[in-house]
Amino acid sequence: MNMKISMLMLFLSVVTLSSKAQNEPELIQDFTSGQNYFFALIDHDLPKIYLQYSDHFELYNLDFTLFKSIDHPEVLGNAYYIHYITRSMFDCDTTQVEYLANVDSTDPLVRGVRIYREDGSELLNVPNFRLTNIGIGNQDPTLSSVTADGSGSYLMFGQSTPGFDRKLYHFCGQPPQLSARNMQGEILGGRPGVATQGFGLYPNPAHDHIRIEYDLEGYQSATVSIYSISGTLVKQVMVGQAFKSFLLDISSIPAGTYVVHVATKEGLKLSEKFIKI
Repeated sequence: MNMKISMLMLFLSVVTLSSKAQNEPELIQDFTSGQNYFFALIDHDLPKIYLQYSDHFELYNLDFTLFKSIDHPEVLGNAYYIHYITRSMFDCDTTQVEYLANVDSTDPLVRGVRIYREDGSELLNVPNFRLTNIGIGNQDPTLSSVTADGSGSYLMFGQSTPGFDRKLYHFCGQPPQLSARNMQGEILGGRPGVATQGFGLYPNPAHDHIRIEYDLEGYQSATVSIYSISGTLVKQVMVGQAFKSFLLDISSIPAGTYVVHVATKEGLKLSEKFIKI
């Protein structure tokens, strides 16, 4: 009997120690000093580790396998800072990664903001301007140099010399954003108006257009169906996992209450109501 009690106590102590270890912070990786390591978001749900070199940068998956190595144009050299890496924000061509670089140089024709595709082609070059740093340091943290609406993204570039001029550019896609989730899959943060189950739509009520945001949780495609409150199918479209949102034209449907269903063939189902006014 004493032997059985001793074995039971030993087992319980091992379980207790294992449980404590699971709740402790875990060091995943020590990074080499002298390199710039950051997190980068490709599209809306693909977090990567970003590593900068003088002639290229590398993107790693969170398991440290290489996702992509991108050679940047020679003009960038060491004096560049990457702000966005995306496949869907700047030109909505998801076949290539694009990125925005702030370039530092004493030459005003070299200094500026540039947007490149991964093949080295230049999408935008604004000499002597840079992505403004509003919201950093002592600035108002509620302000930002990027915003978005149903039509895409807006970035503000600033010129520090010889004045304080600003340029506002519009891009077709949405800025990358990552939504933290709890164990039930509910979004813990993000843009106001996004629902708490990885699915949302806005504005609501809506008049002519409504933007539908969704998370396919890794599945490649889904069917989006819009039903009237009586159950009549009004619209149906297919969506993929690259964009995470789309703008729906509802100008032709009558005013009333509707239900949007997102469903994958693997069984993922999401739904949300909206009002057409």
